[in-house]
Amino acid sequence: MKKMCFFILLFPMIISAQSISDYIPLEVGNYWIQHSDIFQGGNNPVNFTMEIEGIDQIDDLDYMRRFNSFETDDGLFIASWWTWLRETEDGIDLGAFGHEPNITDSTTIFNPPLLWFSNELLTPGNTYQINIPEIGGEYNFTAEEFEPEITVPAGTFTNCLHISLIIIPSGGNPNQTSDFYFAEDVGEIRDITMNNIFGDFNLDLVEYNVQTSSPQIVMTLENCYLYNYPNPFNPDTIIYFSVKENETAQLSIFNTKGQIIETETFEAGEYNFNWDASSFSSGQYFYRLESDSYSQVKKMTLLK
Repeated sequence: MKKMCFFILLFPMIISAQSISDYIPLEVGNYWIQHSDIFQGGNNPVNFTMEIEGIDQIDDLDYMRRFNSFETDDGLFIASWWTWLRETEDGIDLGAFGHEPNITDSTTIFNPPLLWFSNELLTPGNTYQINIPEIGGEYNFTAEEFEPEITVPAGTFTNCLHISLIIIPSGGNPNQTSDFYFAEDVGEIRDITMNNIFGDFNLDLVEYNVQTSSPQIVMTLENCYLYNYPNPFNPDTIIYFSVKENETAQLSIFNTKGQIIETETFEAGEYNFNWDASSFSSGQYFYRLESDSYSQVKKMTLLK
């Protein structure tokens, strides 16, 4: 398999943040799945997955090991790489980069670590540059104005941070421009990229699971659950979920294009919701449970 990589960022922020580190969900078990219908210059649907797999030590410091992977729906294109990230008082340090999940002789270790994402980018208008010839060249970041509201298949998010990026290879012309959008306590929800080699793509968040240090979020996750069984399924599956006391929640089912197939509102309680997919074709579908204090999206697969 040919080794290649894209440069996808994942750092949630809010306008009132004093430090990016306060709002980056670098917890083991967190994952994000984004989807684009267009990839490599054509109608070639692709999923991009990011997952915090574990903790490794580099020079006696703990780093979060994040897996990153592109995979087209036809399975013909797969690219994966790992980054080792650590929260600091200045932002996020990049300790290592590699194409294997373990730190080996082929892993690029940065000593000293690189300030991969600076707190300076919390303020619109600020810029930040970092030169990393080992993984692409010069990175030029700009903090744009916050986006009031963005809707993706995973939900609607407000006060979204907008970071633009231009990558310039050593001694060359720009080969990638990107616009990244982030939501508080969620992460990267949208990536619009123009790449000279791999074409243009627009990735939207379709599924995620995030744990944060916020007591309110932890409490919400502990008091609500959401899963389906069987998965994969044919032709029906049961979605199990709960709604907290004194709240109402909306359960929505949608396809990979973000088109809502079915939606229903529920009062407080526990539910077993049967979804009959007899009239739908095989493939991936998503279901979202959303209330005032809880929002989560999960994936299910219909196999006929």
